[in-house]
Amino acid sequence: MSTPNGGTPSPFAARTRAPFPGKGGASGADTTSPVAPAAVPAPAAAPAAAPVVEKKSSLPLIIGAIVVIGGGAAAFLTMGGGKKAAPGPSAEPAPVSTASAVPPAPAPVPVATPAPVKRDGRKDYELLAKRVATLTLGTAERSEVAAATLQASGGAYEEAVARIGAVVAKEVDALYAEKSAALTGVKLEDHSASPSAQKLRLALVKADAAAKNSVWAEAVASRDEAIALIPEAQTEIAARLSLVAKEAAERGDTDLATYFFEQALRMDPQNQAARAHLFVHKFKAGQTVQAANGMEFVYVPPGEFTRGSRTAEPGRSADEEQAQVKFSGGVFLGVTEVTQRQWDQVMGPGAASRTIMAARAKGDTIAPELPMHSVRWDEARAFCEKLSAMDGKRYRLPTEAEWEYACRAGTTTAFNIGSDGLSARDANIDDGSAASLSGLAPVGTLGRPNAWGLRDMHGNVWEWCSDWSAPYQRGDQVDPTGPAEEAIGSVDLAMKVVRGGGWNAPASDARSANRWEYSPAVTTPYIGFRIALEPELSSR
Repeated sequence: MSTPNGGTPSPFAARTRAPFPGKGGASGADTTSPVAPAAVPAPAAAPAAAPVVEKKSSLPLIIGAIVVIGGGAAAFLTMGGGKKAAPGPSAEPAPVSTASAVPPAPAPVPVATPAPVKRDGRKDYELLAKRVATLTLGTAERSEVAAATLQASGGAYEEAVARIGAVVAKEVDALYAEKSAALTGVKLEDHSASPSAQKLRLALVKADAAAKNSVWAEAVASRDEAIALIPEAQTEIAARLSLVAKEAAERGDTDLATYFFEQALRMDPQNQAARAHLFVHKFKAGQTVQAANGMEFVYVPPGEFTRGSRTAEPGRSADEEQAQVKFSGGVFLGVTEVTQRQWDQVMGPGAASRTIMAARAKGDTIAPELPMHSVRWDEARAFCEKLSAMDGKRYRLPTEAEWEYACRAGTTTAFNIGSDGLSARDANIDDGSAASLSGLAPVGTLGRPNAWGLRDMHGNVWEWCSDWSAPYQRGDQVDPTGPAEEAIGSVDLAMKVVRGGGWNAPASDARSANRWEYSPAVTTPYIGFRIALEPELSSR
């Protein structure tokens, strides 16, 4: 590793170190009241049957003619208001409209109401009392439980159940809501292909019905059954959503695939297909977001690059062996180093100046827009943890590999400006010219941003990374993080990685591939840090 102090060799540069190990509904029956049928007209009396004639003769023809003529006459008389003739054998029966002919409506059959199931009050109380022992209750709830216990001790189990049951049911309902947060907005009836989802739905219906009728022991038992079904239901639903998302992606409908993958990831945070899709399609390279305190971050997409430096690169060190490094996910990285103003916003008013003065730095290194400096590695990490708690997101220090990948932004030259040379006009470094500032510069004011919008990746202050310092592992890597914490803890003089060079360093120290190390306890005005923000891949 090359020098961080402008040319003096590191006392640890010649130290021989063994490589550290890598970090390992169907509708229901009609229940409406019966309706009496409409009145049906009574049929007229049937005429006497014609005599059956055995012998064939012309008599049937004569009788038929008489019937036809008779029928016509009857019709004529009816139309003329005369008395209606009795119908012949083939005529329709005449309607009768008298009220006395309507049969009375049948009396409604009473529906027997099932008798309520007799519950065992003592057994119900014992079940609820056992469940309440597993809950954390407030003062008012504890008071109700104590009163119920006294009632039960006197044999008034039904009264005790009514009292303790409402308390336990409320708490178990809240527990279900907490554990099923990922299912918020999910209609279980839409997931008929998931047996567990349907079991969960039925358990919830049963719990709600029991609670409505104040059958508390059954309500609590059914809700507990629902809680136990949540993980399996989520897994099955997530698998189905992921399959639908893949089909949408294969059709070229990226937006729909993104929507379904987001829903799947809510229920299965380790769904690798969803994560891979969302890292690529939910954000765009160079997209910016802001933290609650206004800090700006730019998206560094997943991809791969050649880590290390070319053999012929000016200023190259032996610990910069080249290898292919792949990132399975993207990350948001601070557009600039953390400023002293931002440090105060998170750590408290005046915290930056107190920290810097405690490190005996000069007073002219204190200003709101200057990079925060003179912080130990663990102080930089504490800043990330406090901001995470304030913002509800995950902030951290970048890994060494992430830092170099982000710095290069697709370039393969020594510097991300597309050149093997860098001057004090391009970045805040000490190149020996009159343009050198020989001190800190407000963040983002020198040079130009790289292809992803990151500034000050070369110069101004060295930047802490999360990794312990160690020789690179040989061969291609995926998401490397450096040596594991437990592998370093017993090693003397363990160092943390810093990157990017500082205002007092030459251009060779500010190269994209250059590596350096410092004790995590050191504080100097030429070491600061920038932070990473984990992307939120699924909506809450």
